[in-house]
Amino acid sequence: MKSRGYVSGFVLALVLFAFGSAINNSIFSNYLHDVFRYTAEQRGFLELPRELPGLLVTFTIGAFFFLSEMRFLGVACLVASAGIFGVGVLSPTSGSMLFWVFIWSTGIHVQLVLLERVAMDIGIGKGRGHRLGRMNGLRSFGMILGTVFVSFIANRFALEYRGMFVTASAAMAVSGILYLILGNHHATDDVRRVPFVLKAKYSRYYLLAALFGIRKQIFITFAPWFLIKILDFRAHDIARVLMVGAAIGIFAKPLLGRIVDRFGEKRVLTIDGIIIALMSLGYVLFPLFIHGIWLVIICSACFILDDLLFTLRTARTTWLVKIADSPEDVTGAMSASVSIDHLLSMSVSWIAGLAWIHLGYQIVFIVCVVIAVIMSLVSTGISVPSPVRQAAKTGM
Repeated sequence: MKSRGYVSGFVLALVLFAFGSAINNSIFSNYLHDVFRYTAEQRGFLELPRELPGLLVTFTIGAFFFLSEMRFLGVACLVASAGIFGVGVLSPTSGSMLFWVFIWSTGIHVQLVLLERVAMDIGIGKGRGHRLGRMNGLRSFGMILGTVFVSFIANRFALEYRGMFVTASAAMAVSGILYLILGNHHATDDVRRVPFVLKAKYSRYYLLAALFGIRKQIFITFAPWFLIKILDFRAHDIARVLMVGAAIGIFAKPLLGRIVDRFGEKRVLTIDGIIIALMSLGYVLFPLFIHGIWLVIICSACFILDDLLFTLRTARTTWLVKIADSPEDVTGAMSASVSIDHLLSMSVSWIAGLAWIHLGYQIVFIVCVVIAVIMSLVSTGISVPSPVRQAAKTGM
């Protein structure tokens, strides 16, 4: 259990980074559409440089083996901050913007691997699922602040994209500094980090990560694009949807974490796949039968539910902890899974962009239905060691 001051510093850093991320998530797709006139095909192609750091994250983490996890988390936030600043301020051309997207994404993906690992060791919840749920709930609070900023403050004062990107960058930078300070005070508490772990016993975990990568990519890239192109959403409209989702998430995400602890990873991940399949099918069917404000409300609700269900990916992490041979395996297997995830998601986004143009947006979400069903079927094969065997593992 960490000290109260340590936990408070971690929470503040978590909220600040989420604040910056929410600003970026609210405006990025509209920024591409309005400033660079991106088509769906170009939007899909952009995911190649954006997701390449995810493929390379195993090697990035290995290269900085000399940094503790908390310190490296701080560095990752600072790198993401620099990338966001570059995207909004130092990108006169599409080519220069792609470079800064790569920098931003490198920081984001390293942070993605390390944050859950660090959060499980900090006393912000009782069980591992609850801790990760609380972490996601706190991130939702930061997202509310970020979406309020875009929806009301930036919109009210007609703040341009550049000003919003600078604000997001500054929040991420402060977050990184806080993590570095925490790392300096507790540098000896970190588990020894290994670059990556590939073991046959984790194969189902890797497969679920790969399937999740495809599902994630479709949501991150094309769910906002659906709102923009099909429902004519502006940046402040998307920000308001994210704000509602974040407000719900403050309470729902810790609850989802408790559900993982209560009902187990197998049951939760199986049901998660079924819900995702039904929801993705909704993106296809609802526009055929519903119109006007009701279509906006229902599709926005699907978007919010889709985002909330991302919390359940933590069930894969808690399951990994239960089956891992050692604490060192956890971060290494997580970084390897992120690389596997992105090996598929990089190509999927470009192909999906082409499919959107030539076959219609419906095909993109139909693919997501198929992937979600496969995720559910794979999850039925999850097994967990008995509590006695888990307790026998030292340091876990």
